[in-house]
Amino acid sequence: MISGRVAALLLVCSHLLPAQQVRSSIVLGGVRVRYADALDVNALTLSPAVTVQSGAGVLGASGTFSQPTLGPWSAQGQLSGSYFRSFASPFAFEAGGVAGGSTANDGTHTGHAQAVVRGHLTTARTGAWVGGGAGRAWNGAAWQPTRVAEIGVWMQGEIIGLVASHAPTVANDSVRYADTQLSLRLRGARFELDGLLGHRGGTARATGLDDPTGWGSVSASLRVSERIALVASGGTYPLDLLQGFPSGRFVSMGVRLTGPGSGPSPEFARSASELERDRLLRAGGGALGVRRVAQDRYELRLRAGGAARVEVTGDLTGWEPVAMRAAPDGWWTLVLDGAPGTYELTVRRDGGAWVVPAGLVERRDEFGGVSGLITLR
Repeated sequence: MISGRVAALLLVCSHLLPAQQVRSSIVLGGVRVRYADALDVNALTLSPAVTVQSGAGVLGASGTFSQPTLGPWSAQGQLSGSYFRSFASPFAFEAGGVAGGSTANDGTHTGHAQAVVRGHLTTARTGAWVGGGAGRAWNGAAWQPTRVAEIGVWMQGEIIGLVASHAPTVANDSVRYADTQLSLRLRGARFELDGLLGHRGGTARATGLDDPTGWGSVSASLRVSERIALVASGGTYPLDLLQGFPSGRFVSMGVRLTGPGSGPSPEFARSASELERDRLLRAGGGALGVRRVAQDRYELRLRAGGAARVEVTGDLTGWEPVAMRAAPDGWWTLVLDGAPGTYELTVRRDGGAWVVPAGLVERRDEFGGVSGLITLR
């Protein structure tokens, strides 16, 4: 199974990377899919996911194993990685890649691999990016070269998040299309709702296949404990022109289990009072300051007036919470050892949720986690 092998590989790699953080989850559920308005399939699914972070780098793997009530089993998996470099706040550079594919016990296989570069403009609540990449895709019969360009914007509030993107794609100089997508996320203390709308245009798309110009889906999750959430989703999805997967409609339900050491379930597992603490920390804290005090030794400074306790966690602390020291003027300081480079960190006030200090580039992962990138020089 592709997803299982990739997840195991990443878990092994996590022991080789210094100052790492590992997040993992698995979803057990069932799905009903209608392919191209012609074939209905019911299946049991198993979907593991792992993310390994170390410094400014992140590796992620996810996959799904499906066993239909009738028909062959199938598995899909994907491995991705990125390296982020902040060179002049609020600007950052990202280089990465993605590879994956599918297999089934009837002998069919697909695959894809792509390298990408992106430039990011990021503030505490909004951001934009532009980039592109090139690679190859296997549709079960032949490899074809691919090229893609990207442009997008995002906004993240306390409860509402919004992402819009546009991605023109060329495959083998014979398939040309552009996907535009808009996603909206609503988050509460225990509940999360996601909506997605997409539109496809282009001068050279599929012939003889159902290739819809629009699609949409809704997914919801309800956290029932620290590491267990109920998840459900439904909607439509487009034809995969690179690997040859047909378009379809789907409904799924399941249970997500979050692994040890991964933090709580990805929803905003926070009370109204914790959300207010986050808001006050952002509003009154300003940007996180850093200065070099000795060789490979740096002082962090953050203003958080009225706080009783401020803590930092990240690569520089081995992802263990470390308390900052209070000064009489409302500033909090912490001296840490570290070589020059880019690191991830978050802070929290009075035991609230971990947040990114204003002014740092934010990095989000597929588990809903967020951290800030800070560069030591």
